[in-house]
Amino acid sequence: MSDRAILIVKHRVPYPIEIGSDAVSFALLRVLQHAFSVTLVAVDDGERAVRGAERLRGLGVEVVLAQRDRSVAALPAAAGSIVRNARLFFTGTPRHVQSQSCRQFEPLLEDLTGRRRFALAQFEYWATARYRRCVPGPAALLNHDAWFRTVEGYARSEPSPINRFFWRLEARAVRRYELAAQSAFEWSLFLSEEDRQEIVAGREGLRAAVLPVPFPFEPRDPALLEERRQTPRVLFIGAMNVEFNVDAVRHFVERIWPLVRSSVPDALFTIAGRRPTERVRSLTRHPGVEVAGDPDLDALLCASRVAVSPARIGTGIKVKVAQAMATGLPVVGTPAGLSGFDHVDCLARASDPETFAQQVVRLLQDGGYRQRVGRACYEVYRDHFWMESAWPKVVALYERMIDEVERAAAPSMTPSAVSEGV
Repeated sequence: MSDRAILIVKHRVPYPIEIGSDAVSFALLRVLQHAFSVTLVAVDDGERAVRGAERLRGLGVEVVLAQRDRSVAALPAAAGSIVRNARLFFTGTPRHVQSQSCRQFEPLLEDLTGRRRFALAQFEYWATARYRRCVPGPAALLNHDAWFRTVEGYARSEPSPINRFFWRLEARAVRRYELAAQSAFEWSLFLSEEDRQEIVAGREGLRAAVLPVPFPFEPRDPALLEERRQTPRVLFIGAMNVEFNVDAVRHFVERIWPLVRSSVPDALFTIAGRRPTERVRSLTRHPGVEVAGDPDLDALLCASRVAVSPARIGTGIKVKVAQAMATGLPVVGTPAGLSGFDHVDCLARASDPETFAQQVVRLLQDGGYRQRVGRACYEVYRDHFWMESAWPKVVALYERMIDEVERAAAPSMTPSAVSEGV
């Protein structure tokens, strides 16, 4: 490990892994440890953050926690929503920024960087960009997605005129904040080429790169799992209190699943994810649909034949796809559902319900085809996405960023400077 240190600034401790961004951030911390000393600054939002910090410290990551602001967060849900909507309307401050306020970040970062030098500071997600001024030296902004596009999708799908109005306000505010945030950093990093194009298009001089995204899921040889895949189970995994996941499973159950069941009457669709909303739980009224809540995901991945990613809303890279590939599970997805995996040929793409259903049915019924596709997915994941395979490319990117900013900051070697150094 070199003596170069990297500072990571993000709102959420990425362990235990509960949502997609946790998986990416956790794997990135582990990868960067191959070459750098890593310090994470995050918000102490309760017992989960404390337990996660202990785990990361045990792995060699320095973790510093800032106390979360409780002003709006302490309000009842309805009252907090009214306050955030009012601030959005009158000040143009995105609700997302308001909900992640942490006044302790600024003095904590100023004290930390006043005592130590970091070769690079990385701020994760555009909402942390407000703290950039507290950290001297070069910094990069890691954009987990193009969030304004996701919010625009929420506005389009929202049935309530009032809620639709505020989602549109939020989308405009987020777009303004998200695009402006890039200018405060020496580098902008993205998890997918689509997101890079959304943010960087037409912005001259912005140094941007797509991160070779690492994932922490250990690859499992699908040949050893085939005997556990006797049930014609189709699997969706994701946090089920997140609107784009809720929209995805409702679309799949209402438009695609009946077509699948007409060909495979005993097929079972399992929705697995934490905190399922009532809109998700109500889907069990459809034949062959079950909501597993927060089960043993590894067991479900090993016992399913097909994974689906039918998202209609959202950007970024879909971690659920990588998680399925790690166990050699074939994946069928929409263009949005396979975001970040455009270059992966073994994934089945479908833009309409009929094609989507046909792909699922073939994978359920044709065992030889399913095993070939699953093997290809497993090998691509093992060789390119698993953090133990991806780390050299990731480290090389960070070393290049640091070298470039250090060369730019180095004083020019004028004749007088040379003579003074002799």
